Amino acid sequence: MDNATVESLNGRLRQECLNENWFMSLEDARCKIEAWRIHYNQSRHHSALGWMTPSEFAEKSAGCQNTQPQKPVIADYEWITYGERVRQTRIKLTYGCGIRVLNEVELRKFLKWLPSSAYIPKIKNVLRLTLWTGCRTGEVCDMAWEDVDLDKGTIHLRETKTGVERYVQLSTQAIDFLKVLRLNSDKYLFPSQATKKPIQQKYLTENSWRLRESGQMLDIPHWTPHDLRRTVRTGLSRLQSK
Repeated sequence: MDNATVESLNGRLRQECLNENWFMSLEDARCKIEAWRIHYNQSRHHSALGWMTPSEFAEKSAGCQNTQPQKPVIADYEWITYGERVRQTRIKLTYGCGIRVLNEVELRKFLKWLPSSAYIPKIKNVLRLTLWTGCRTGEVCDMAWEDVDLDKGTIHLRETKTGVERYVQLSTQAIDFLKVLRLNSDKYLFPSQATKKPIQQKYLTENSWRLRESGQMLDIPHWTPHDLRRTVRTGLSRLQSK
């Protein structure tokens, strides 16, 4: 029998962690996956939980159980391994793998470095559009022209991680960029030359690893393409709080 809760968690793990990282060893994999797990449980707010983090929701649920008996529930925020709940540890990660956010100095360096970097033009454009829209790199890779309305300045995201369709408003800079890009592509914004289908998200990660191995990567602490989206959303959150 399929379990929608487990499938949802597996999808998030693959999209946000496995597809975004290149694992150099078993220990490296354990470190990056554990960092993602802690971020998912301790720092990430979930709309389905009333914008609480899973750990906050678990604590609140435990308090309710002390006043009235409730049936045990396995929710989509729990990390299950062989039927056992992994113990949650309250630690603060500010600069680890899985929760990386570029600071202002690093972002300026990145923007200056990207045009002349060793990335192929297609990957450069994916990273640019990620910064301009705040979309996940996987969402950017999958974009099709039928979902782009340059007159209204929107992109319709039909398939998202949350399963809810949404429209992304485009800046003037992004619209101008897409008008030029439209001249060089057909069905998809970023098609593979071999398959003509959208390039895969992991293609970005693999190319980043090659640049890092050849000494051609930007000289800042380790980052992944998905960190750009996290950087944009963190910046927007700071603006909203002011």
